[in-house]
Amino acid sequence: MLMMACSFLSCKKDKEGKEEASLIALWKVQSEKSQNYYDGQLRTEKTTDVSNRQIYFHFLARGTMQMVGFDTDVDFNYTYNSSTKEVALTPNEIFGEKVFMRIKELTDTKLVLIMEVWETPDGKSKYINEYTCKEEIDLSK
Repeated sequence: MLMMACSFLSCKKDKEGKEEASLIALWKVQSEKSQNYYDGQLRTEKTTDVSNRQIYFHFLARGTMQMVGFDTDVDFNYTYNSSTKEVALTPNEIFGEKVFMRIKELTDTKLVLIMEVWETPDGKSKYINEYTCKEEIDLSK
């Protein structure tokens, strides 16, 4: 089962014969765009340069991911579906709030990761963070 999950993560050739970039790496967050919604309405939006802070997403081939340098460090098990660009997390909660993750952009050196956290069960009150990251260490080789 773990082998199947890991097969989604390694480099593979796309339809044009080019290798897809690997998610398996240590990614340093450079900027964070935050959007906060309350009752379905966008309330605040801001973009912050965090390149001077030590904030990382650490995706490992064994199907674990660590968020390091945030308010609290968090570990997840994950699977990545390169077709849908969704990252399924286990557990899919942080402090009782549902977490959804997807990849907006992935190259050999850049990751743009969208993390949506629902504060209410219906998702009308939530925050969406878009993290732009640069690759620090390639762990796929």
